[in-house]
Amino acid sequence: MDPAHLACVIRGVSNLVWVSWHVPGEEPAQGLPRLLEASDGSLTLIHDISIPWASWTSGATVTCEVTFNSSGSSVTRHAVYSASPSAPCVMLPVVAVGSALLLVTVPLSLIWIHCPPRWGSRPREAAPHISQENQDGLIYTELAFKPLTPHKPR
Repeated sequence: MDPAHLACVIRGVSNLVWVSWHVPGEEPAQGLPRLLEASDGSLTLIHDISIPWASWTSGATVTCEVTFNSSGSSVTRHAVYSASPSAPCVMLPVVAVGSALLLVTVPLSLIWIHCPPRWGSRPREAAPHISQENQDGLIYTELAFKPLTPHKPR
């Protein structure tokens, strides 16, 4: 992977400053400092480093210390990698739950179609024997229907 690039930006510089970096377990590759001059004459110093991506994402605290040559005082700033939530990570639980429901629903639907439940149904009765007569190419059949019994409301 590409390295992580970090910058320490010092605004309003009027004298020389010394910039030092501290990265736990690493010796950072330091780039050349860049000095920018604003229209009002103030200076901005940008001092950047490159560290391995794994070191940056490990959660280690990277420190930039700026020592002002004129006064000897220093200012220290810290940076720590913080992953921001992205859409795929937020959507992962939704996709997982949806997939699980689909994996359960499809087989249950197929079982329901091929083996419908028989809750509350009566066992099938054997079909009665139907007598048939063949006279002059015509078939006569006697059908006897049982009267329907009304169901009691539940």
